[in-house]
Amino acid sequence: MTFDLEILPPKPPNSDYGIGAIGAGFIMRDCHLLAYQNAGFRRVAIASRTRSRAEEVASARGVERVE
Repeated sequence: MTFDLEILPPKPPNSDYGIGAIGAGFIMRDCHLLAYQNAGFRRVAIASRTRSRAEEVASARGVERVE
């Protein structure tokens, strides 16, 4: 028996949107950015309180731009 609970929201019609991230802590680095990538979204920018931290996460996760 298979159940389709439809617990996930529907995907938007386009997945080529650019995502900008605010923050470079654990949740953003290891959860949100990976989830965006797995869903097919482009991660285009990241900003953090300290630029060096944003650069580190951008490099690790393939984010194009640091603000």
